[in-house]
Amino acid sequence: MSSLSDADDAAPLAPIVRLVATIKAERAAGAAPAIGGEERDRFAAELRQLIVAHEEEQRAWRDAMDALKTELDATRAAARAAETRHDQAAREHQRTMADLELKHEHQRSIWQLDRRRLEITIAGQETVQRARRSRLAVAVALLVVGVFGAALVADHRVGPPAGDAADAQTVFPASGSSR
Repeated sequence: MSSLSDADDAAPLAPIVRLVATIKAERAAGAAPAIGGEERDRFAAELRQLIVAHEEEQRAWRDAMDALKTELDATRAAARAAETRHDQAAREHQRTMADLELKHEHQRSIWQLDRRRLEITIAGQETVQRARRSRLAVAVALLVVGVFGAALVADHRVGPPAGDAADAQTVFPASGSSR
């Protein structure tokens, strides 16, 4: 995780690149080394430090990558778990809605049956009330007819009243008189 730019990376590598080129040239020629022992040792030490730093940087990158992969795996697992919970909640919601719709239709059927039963009961009560009223009207009519009939019968038995008898004679002359 080095924050050095490419130009900064190239500066320390330049002597090492020269050293590697020199070593390759010496081996190819089979000649004695052109660089002295002390300078060569210093370059070798710098090369080892550079290799160690490079390995540490790679290790840091690998560790960071491993941490990111672990975090990514955990995030993916959490997303799958959340999706599973969401799907389960959606299925539960659908079941609940279906149950509620069924209960609603059942309650509606009960209400319709109760309404019809009440309409029949009300119609029956109205019919009974009409029948009672008609029987009462017939009874009142019979009572009135009976009262009038009784009054007529009573008038006929007693005869006409005294004042009415004279009026009756003038209207109806006695059968024995002549005309």
